[in-house]
Amino acid sequence: MDKRTLLYRIEELREELERVTNQKQTLRDPNVIELSQKLDELLVAYNRKVEKERQNGKDLEKDQEV
Repeated sequence: MDKRTLLYRIEELREELERVTNQKQTLRDPNVIELSQKLDELLVAYNRKVEKERQNGKDLEKDQEV
Protein backbone atom coordinates (compact mmCIF):
# COMPACT_ATOMS: atom_id res chain seq x y z
CA MET A 1 0.00 0.00 0.00
CA ASP A 2 1.23 3.49 -0.71
CA LYS A 3 1.19 6.25 1.91
CA ARG A 4 -1.95 7.90 0.59
CA THR A 5 -3.90 4.64 0.68
CA LEU A 6 -2.64 3.92 4.19
CA LEU A 7 -3.66 7.37 5.39
CA TYR A 8 -7.11 7.01 3.84
CA ARG A 9 -7.61 3.59 5.45
CA ILE A 10 -6.34 4.87 8.82
CA GLU A 11 -8.86 7.71 8.72
CA GLU A 12 -11.67 5.31 7.75
CA LEU A 13 -10.85 2.95 10.61
CA ARG A 14 -10.47 5.79 13.10
CA GLU A 15 -13.93 7.07 12.21
CA GLU A 16 -15.44 3.58 12.32
CA LEU A 17 -13.78 2.89 15.68
CA GLU A 18 -15.16 6.15 17.07
CA ARG A 19 -18.65 5.31 15.79
CA VAL A 20 -18.61 1.77 17.21
CA THR A 21 -17.18 2.95 20.52
CA ASN A 22 -19.95 5.53 20.83
CA GLN A 23 -22.59 2.91 20.03
CA LYS A 24 -21.24 0.28 22.41
CA GLN A 25 -20.19 2.71 25.14
CA THR A 26 -17.41 0.32 26.09
CA LEU A 27 -13.88 -0.41 24.97
CA ARG A 28 -14.20 -4.12 25.78
CA ASP A 29 -16.58 -4.93 22.94
CA PRO A 30 -15.00 -7.39 20.44
CA ASN A 31 -15.78 -5.06 17.51
CA VAL A 32 -14.01 -2.18 19.22
CA ILE A 33 -11.00 -4.36 20.01
CA GLU A 34 -10.80 -5.68 16.45
CA LEU A 35 -11.03 -2.21 14.91
CA SER A 36 -8.46 -0.89 17.34
CA GLN A 37 -6.04 -3.68 16.42
CA LYS A 38 -6.53 -3.06 12.68
CA LEU A 39 -5.91 0.64 13.22
CA ASP A 40 -2.74 -0.12 15.17
CA GLU A 41 -1.50 -2.40 12.37
CA LEU A 42 -2.11 0.28 9.74
CA LEU A 43 -0.38 2.92 11.84
CA VAL A 44 2.66 0.65 12.20
CA ALA A 45 2.69 -0.01 8.44
CA TYR A 46 2.44 3.72 7.73
CA ASN A 47 5.25 4.55 10.17
CA ARG A 48 7.48 1.89 8.59
CA LYS A 49 6.82 3.30 5.12
CA VAL A 50 7.56 6.86 6.27
CA GLU A 51 10.76 5.72 8.01
CA LYS A 52 11.88 3.79 4.92
CA GLU A 53 11.25 6.83 2.71
CA ARG A 54 13.09 9.04 5.18
CA GLN A 55 16.09 6.69 5.17
CA ASN A 56 16.04 6.47 1.37
CA GLY A 57 15.93 10.25 1.24
CA LYS A 58 18.95 10.48 3.51
CA ASP A 59 20.79 8.00 1.31
CA LEU A 60 20.00 10.16 -1.72
CA GLU A 61 21.21 13.27 0.10
CA LYS A 62 24.51 11.54 0.95
CA ASP A 63 24.98 10.56 -2.69
CA GLN A 64 24.30 14.13 -3.81
CA GLU A 65 26.86 15.54 -1.35
CA VAL A 66 29.66 13.42 -2.82
